[in-house]
Amino acid sequence: VGSVQMQANNERDDQPMLDSRDNDVADSYVVTGEDEMRGLAIVVSRFLLLLVYICVGFGGGFLLWKLFQVHSEPHVFGWAIAGLCTAVAVPLSLHGIHMHIAHYYCSLQRYYIRILWMVPIYSLESFLALRFKEQKVYLETMREAYEAYVLYSFFAMLHSFLQSQKVIIIIIIIIIIII
Repeated sequence: VGSVQMQANNERDDQPMLDSRDNDVADSYVVTGEDEMRGLAIVVSRFLLLLVYICVGFGGGFLLWKLFQVHSEPHVFGWAIAGLCTAVAVPLSLHGIHMHIAHYYCSLQRYYIRILWMVPIYSLESFLALRFKEQKVYLETMREAYEAYVLYSFFAMLHSFLQSQKVIIIIIIIIIIII
């Protein structure tokens, strides 16, 4: 329902199919309504990312110019620059996460997504810890907890990818020696 399909076989029965691989190729050209919605979501996501960067570029430039005009203290410039870097990093990483979700085709991508969440978490934590020094310990504790989860996810990804306990142990030993 709501899908357009190319026929995989010939309509005439007297012409045999050339190979079973031809059937697989023809089946891969199926376009569904879900694919069209996914394509629309990707175009909208890219447009919104571009719009955010235009706003961050102009707004950030205007903010820094105004701060310079009123002779703000250096730590206020630091907050503004950290906020701008966070405003650039978070949408870009969220777009990357969205693209992995939109093009989800293997179980390893769930590990990629967990690792990609480090960028928004680290950048937001760094900005907030810089801005609110009194709550820095609590913010760093939450970040460290997620970092431990990401390290677990990374080794689970290695295990899933390599499918061998012996290879994982060798890689862990190599990493420990290097560090």
